[in-house]
Amino acid sequence: MVTTYELVETKSAGFYVHEQADFADRIFLSGSLRVDDHSSFGPDAPMQAYPGVSAAWVVSDENFWRVPRVDVLRVRGAWGRAGRAPGTTSELSLFVPAPGQSGSTGARPASLGNAEIGPEVTTELELGVDLALLDHRVAGQLTRYARKSEGLLLDVPVLSSSGFLGTMDRNLGRIDAWGWEAQLSAHLYESDLFAFDLDIGADFMDNEIVDMCEDVSGVNVCYAGTANIRIGYPFPNRTVEDVVVEAGFDATLPPCSTTLYTLGARCRWGSNAFGQGLYAYCDQGATTAPGGIADPNVGRYARLPGGAVGQCGDPAFVDQHLYAGRGFATRTFTLSPRVTFMDGALQVFALAEGQYGRVYDDSGHLWGHNWRNSAMSRVQDDPWWVAYDVAVQTRCAWDKCLYDADFWKLRELGARYRVPARLVARVGAERATVGLSARNVYTLWQAQKRIYGHVVSDPELGNPNQLTGGGNFYEQPPLSSVSFTLRVTF
Repeated sequence: MVTTYELVETKSAGFYVHEQADFADRIFLSGSLRVDDHSSFGPDAPMQAYPGVSAAWVVSDENFWRVPRVDVLRVRGAWGRAGRAPGTTSELSLFVPAPGQSGSTGARPASLGNAEIGPEVTTELELGVDLALLDHRVAGQLTRYARKSEGLLLDVPVLSSSGFLGTMDRNLGRIDAWGWEAQLSAHLYESDLFAFDLDIGADFMDNEIVDMCEDVSGVNVCYAGTANIRIGYPFPNRTVEDVVVEAGFDATLPPCSTTLYTLGARCRWGSNAFGQGLYAYCDQGATTAPGGIADPNVGRYARLPGGAVGQCGDPAFVDQHLYAGRGFATRTFTLSPRVTFMDGALQVFALAEGQYGRVYDDSGHLWGHNWRNSAMSRVQDDPWWVAYDVAVQTRCAWDKCLYDADFWKLRELGARYRVPARLVARVGAERATVGLSARNVYTLWQAQKRIYGHVVSDPELGNPNQLTGGGNFYEQPPLSSVSFTLRVTF
């Protein structure tokens, strides 16, 4: 077989138009249209048009505005679409090398190209309001948004009758996202000695997979689902193969068997390293599938904790892959105080940030438990820990790896100083400032610092999109840094 190589280039072409208009400097309108074509689109996929419109109204500039202490009120809204192109080779059928007879080399199908593959299209609606109060001493913003992504780029197994193995990239399903953002800035105090300002921020975000099917030429094509990609789940997320709800040591119990499972009799499922008999009960999970646990498409729907409880060794309760939590923070808060001295010449500032709602996996320390380097893995005197160790073995679960990653951090601390003009003038400059700041200074609070003895190095250490374990393998936490700046204007 002769192997040749060809350069595959990614190209895009399109045009963009944008128009703005205002009425009496109070109402502002804008509209745009972007039309794109991309080399990774399938030959049967059309060009894509992405329109957008926005509007704003400064209500406080109207003649009828008579609200005391409210200096500015502006309402705004925007709607638009955007797209994400498929992979470079999504439209191409790919082959990979395969061993042939008598030591020869051949090729076998790897993935089937999709002539209809197009972009993943997101539509977003945003509404907001801006305020200024008390002679502009207090200012605030509030924004609410809703986002819908359709034609998700997913790889779907190919029917064997096509002559190809592997998968085909398709535009299937939909994921909805929503949230809000709020910002408040206040000039709280001012005197001859100093001034104090405070910025407060808060935001909320969430999403949900709502569909994984699409009508393709009259045929309903669906994504089969994985442990983490299911209707009803947010993305990214964390799941766990088994959830232990009760466990204990009891040397008098008989060994588990199919008969005892059927009878529902408590039995000895396993033991710890010292031979202590163990019983354990696991959560089967509650599915959102229309037909319940017996639905033929149950693997496509969310599996949530809170279902039937049975002995962990019973096949009906093994490897259920239940939802464990979001892989992203849903709520973020910021506090940023600033103190100004010497008529504005010296400013000291700080930024604290808190994040809530995320479950992370500490896969690095997971192996400390697996290789029996932790105290718990050696003494094995907690039946709950031992039950998880037997159930999921070396994989990630609540006993060794998953943890609550809520935290507060001192993100930034620093000072800026404006050099007096008389000193700057000596070098022929007009203005000079010096600054000293530190980033990621200190973790103020962690919801969970240890996983059965192993210390959680940093609640932000890891890759939230790594869903199959290894979430913090070869990853680094946010680096701490110190910087000094000197800015001179001539």
